[in-house]
Amino acid sequence: MKRLIHWFLALAILGIVGFFVLTSPLTWSLIHPKRDVADNAAPNIQNGRTIFIASDCATCHATPNQNDHLKLGGGRALDTNFGRFYMPNISPDKQDGIGNWTLAQFTKAVREGVGPNGIMPDGQNLYPAFPYTSYQHLTANDVRDLFAYINTLQPVSGRAPNHELKFPFNLRRGVGVWRLFFLDGKPLSPEKVPAAYKNEAALFERGHYLVESAGHCAECHSTRNFMGVIKSGFRYGGGPTPDGKGHFPNISQDETGIDFWAVNSIINYLKTGKSPINKIAGGDMAEVIQNTKQLSNEDLRAIAIYLKSIPGVDLPAPGQPEPNRTPNLVMLPQVNKIDVALPTSSTNKIEKANIVYAVNTKPFYLTENSSGDED
Repeated sequence: MKRLIHWFLALAILGIVGFFVLTSPLTWSLIHPKRDVADNAAPNIQNGRTIFIASDCATCHATPNQNDHLKLGGGRALDTNFGRFYMPNISPDKQDGIGNWTLAQFTKAVREGVGPNGIMPDGQNLYPAFPYTSYQHLTANDVRDLFAYINTLQPVSGRAPNHELKFPFNLRRGVGVWRLFFLDGKPLSPEKVPAAYKNEAALFERGHYLVESAGHCAECHSTRNFMGVIKSGFRYGGGPTPDGKGHFPNISQDETGIDFWAVNSIINYLKTGKSPINKIAGGDMAEVIQNTKQLSNEDLRAIAIYLKSIPGVDLPAPGQPEPNRTPNLVMLPQVNKIDVALPTSSTNKIEKANIVYAVNTKPFYLTENSSGDED
């Protein structure tokens, strides 16, 4: 009996040790190749600002309920199927932010998903709600410039609340297993320049870099599996919002996506938030537009050119019909109630106007009998 207990204790100890070794950031580092390091040149603050804007850092990390998007005190909540995440303070505050971090620590956090804090001396695994699966593709020089730019901003005191996650996701150490399986740690692989953009190869490559690294567009506009990993073949095809209550649109080159958008339409959308059919960006995308509109016209064109090269994913949004790819007339179900918000004038303006126009709208649709011959 004693021998059995000894064996049980030995196996338990071995299991605990194995768990900590498997989930250790050091284990991940040992089995992945070393990446580039920043050169000795002085940080380019302007470039750091560009990376900051393209990465939407303020969208997540700005302190809520205040108008200065450069106060990066954190605290914003992100509801997901795994629980609620609170965005941390990344201001230069030395106590509550990242003011005491070194460039090496910042680079490790951004590209490897490991922070310098935590109980264990090997670092703290960061949850992939922080999109380091995309940020891992940033060059070391760009990370250096980003770090330098953040350090020019105002320190903000205060820490975000602890995450409120379901079991077993609240076991942060376990994220180390996720990183072993789903974080490759590789730089961005070159993409073949499409023939249509052979004269703009440099712009295409810039767009590829911005979209797949700093912009992390796929992180939202893709369908994920139960482990939070983008499903193969569904990248950029759209998918549910993290809380499951909404839907991010398909931005691939498919009829169910943005295949009908021209390059200039994408540029205009990223500058104004207005789509080719005059829909205005809302929700999270409205906040993204506040960043993209600050990018240079050259960078916006680079992004647009790359987006036009993304393979199509046939994935209609919820409630959207599958495109009709036949020569036959397909009738959609009749919509009995159409709620369209029309522009109206205030009572004060009506009283002062010399001429008042009243507009009445009626729904218009075809029935199958009135549609005429196929020709």
